[in-house]
Amino acid sequence: MPKLAIIGYGNMGKAIADGLLLSGNFTKTDIVFGTDDASNIKAVKSAKTVILAVKPDVIPVVINVIKDHLTTDHLIISVAARVKINNIKKILGENNRSGSSNSRNSKKHIPVVRVMPNICAALRQSMSCWAKSREVTGARVKVVKFILNSIGKEIEIKDEKQFGLITMLAGSGPAFYFYLAELFEKFAQQNGLKPQDAEKIIKQTFLGSAMLFDKSDISAEQLRKNVTSKKGTTEAAIKVFKKYKFDKIFLKGLKAGHKRASL
Repeated sequence: MPKLAIIGYGNMGKAIADGLLLSGNFTKTDIVFGTDDASNIKAVKSAKTVILAVKPDVIPVVINVIKDHLTTDHLIISVAARVKINNIKKILGENNRSGSSNSRNSKKHIPVVRVMPNICAALRQSMSCWAKSREVTGARVKVVKFILNSIGKEIEIKDEKQFGLITMLAGSGPAFYFYLAELFEKFAQQNGLKPQDAEKIIKQTFLGSAMLFDKSDISAEQLRKNVTSKKGTTEAAIKVFKKYKFDKIFLKGLKAGHKRASL
């Protein structure tokens, strides 16, 4: 692998870097970081694969700083939520349709990949979904897959319109797990369990459940039913969840997030 530039070193940028290093496929000398205008330009000049790991509203600012230093030899990988490939192309000054552009990049057609990873990249457990511009073919596809498989698993999404849904599932998914873990911990502590004991029990329970789901060819619904004994404790809790329409509330929340991610 050639050198890799990561522009932005927030939660996501750091998680990707940590995962890449943990994989053993990259060393510290393989990765160049950009955190301000000067270092961003320096990073782009020294690496042909550039990961944009900044907030969506910062994308235009960053691209405008680096675009005159980009060539068709570069590969741009953006992990910014809600920023479409075509948005990046427009900021670069490329014209994908009819008409003309005065930008120096108007005829470059720089390869662009849009990725939705998640914070689990730090432990090489990310689910990364990606889509590509038409310039991303052959060896570049292999580069994208190599990078994403280094931080977890990857799936190519052919229809970029699905990224709003992907953002909710793969991007926000870990947050919903953490939210449920919060509630479990709160309940345990309210009923007298020591915080450290509650945390240990919940972590292992969630981890074991995820591993069982991963290794099983049984659906989540059936696995849940297998644990739910008639007139047992699990059934008692689920009856209350159903009474207060927990499923509808949860799905309503996902719908709101999906709408926001699709803007």
